[in-house]
Amino acid sequence: IPLLKQIYNKAKAKLDITFISTDKLANEKAWNEVMKKEAVPWRSLFARDQRLKLYNQYEIKFIPLALLIHPDGIIEKIDVRKSADKERLFELLQLN
Repeated sequence: IPLLKQIYNKAKAKLDITFISTDKLANEKAWNEVMKKEAVPWRSLFARDQRLKLYNQYEIKFIPLALLIHPDGIIEKIDVRKSADKERLFELLQLN
């Protein structure tokens, strides 16, 4: 979450972030508590009964997974924990 906050604070004028948890339903309360404790400023959703649909639709093989959805609908996997991917994101947003 700290890294996403850093990216959000730098890019919020040009980037919409939506965090979707695909955790087990039994963990929803704990997830909500973390979102409140961390004061997450972007849209955060819990997949509940849509987990399998998300896994299939976006070919999710592992988590965490970040997808960059371009305005034209093109979907690109991006790992902002890798400095090269984070720099690419900032270049796409013209923030460098």
